[in-house]
Amino acid sequence: MKILLILFLATISSSLGATAQIPDILIYEGQQYFIFTNPLEDYFGAANPRPMDLFQMHCTACWRGYIATFEIRNNELYLNGLIEGTCSDEERRDVDISRIFKDQDGLPIRSSWFSGVIRCPLGEQLAYVHMGYDSVYEKELLLTFEKGNLVGTEIINNKENLEMRLSDFKRTKEYADFEKEALKNGLNMEDIDSVLRNRLIRNRLITNRELGDVETFRSLRLLLERIHSDSRGDSSGD
Repeated sequence: MKILLILFLATISSSLGATAQIPDILIYEGQQYFIFTNPLEDYFGAANPRPMDLFQMHCTACWRGYIATFEIRNNELYLNGLIEGTCSDEERRDVDISRIFKDQDGLPIRSSWFSGVIRCPLGEQLAYVHMGYDSVYEKELLLTFEKGNLVGTEIINNKENLEMRLSDFKRTKEYADFEKEALKNGLNMEDIDSVLRNRLIRNRLITNRELGDVETFRSLRLLLERIHSDSRGDSSGD
């Protein structure tokens, strides 16, 4: 029982303490996407102070206080709409755009302030994480912008990357040694592999490409060491 509890806690520990957020919306090539990026946040700063009284935090699922709609036209990013970030669709009212863009007559507004990547989740949900935009989907469409101009597109296959990284790790000596000990102690390797997959997903080790195999494998090794240590303690306790 103790080992099963350890495995369960290992899969959820990184998702506690925060709330998944209502995403902004992007219209691109005739399709509507929910996006895991908030381009309007890049507009606010010393030159453009955030009007705190305008964006009220109506619910914990929308800390920023608004929901923005963007559209890509002729490879340029435009802000198309801005509504209050309430949890109820019926209560969402338009935000007074003149309070933010004082030199603009109205929408749409070219988003020349934004340089960065807009993440569009695609396909099946591999894991729901109750924190920000940390849920992981089968694929991600990455749209790269420079001063509001679309300069690059890429599709990342998280599902394939997940299996590839897990397969690479299972060829390491650390995994082979652990497997021998685990089988001796009667641990189910299918359960162990499931926990490893969850660690890869929830720690964003398949979507954060700044983390190479060294850091990824280190995280998985530490998890195996924890399971091995606790399994030995559980066996001695019995």
